Amino acid sequence: MFPTSFKQSNGFLEPPKGISPKVIESIAVCHGRVQSGEDKAPIVLSCWKPTQEELDKINKTKRVWLHVMGDSMPPVLLSGMNPFEEK
Repeated sequence: MFPTSFKQSNGFLEPPKGISPKVIESIAVCHGRVQSGEDKAPIVLSCWKPTQEELDKINKTKRVWLHVMGDSMPPVLLSGMNPFEEK
């Protein structure tokens, strides 16, 4: 999969220190806030597009794997729905 830009993006996530942009490219993101109970929680949204081969594999296995570098993982959500579209 590769990151794609989108009209609501308002920033970029850069590669971690010490990692070349040739290895990990910048990712267009939207920084915002989302209602979480009584509070508004910070959120960072990115958009990804699978290759045809990946899409075929997802359709076959019905699985998507999330890889996060580091020793832990923040709460994440994978979705096929555009959060900027009206429901």
